[in-house]
Amino acid sequence: MTESVARPEHETSVAALLLPLDRLNLVVPQAAVGEVISRPDIESVPDAPDWVTGMFHWRAEQLPLVSLERLMGRARSEPGPGTRVVVFYGLGELAGVDYYGVEVRGIPHPVLLRREMVDDVRDGVTPVGHAVVVGGQPGIVPDLLGLERRLSEWLVRA
Repeated sequence: MTESVARPEHETSVAALLLPLDRLNLVVPQAAVGEVISRPDIESVPDAPDWVTGMFHWRAEQLPLVSLERLMGRARSEPGPGTRVVVFYGLGELAGVDYYGVEVRGIPHPVLLRREMVDDVRDGVTPVGHAVVVGGQPGIVPDLLGLERRLSEWLVRA
């Protein structure tokens, strides 16, 4: 006979990825990520918002590539040899946003995230999510549904 031991709420963990941007990490659940790929060829899109880097091909799909750095009002870093694209699943079932890519600056790191590992930052609301500190490193938990709404609005107008 096996016994089930209830875990206290503070011991609940989430499989997450730390996705490196310039001087901070995105903190996302692994379940939101479809794939991490080397930076593909990017096709520019006339009249796209400055936070849309362009479009790229992924598994017979044409996906928008987003620069979260630009959405935060920062200068977009030039792609380098460590640049990757993280393909996200569309969570909000919005028009045209089944998948999309976000450019990151290195190799994502998996982490089993527990609440005590994350510290909220006072006044931590950013244009793309909520600022946190994870294991002493600055990060952002992005508002993926908000990002998808922006993408959907742009795609519907385009």
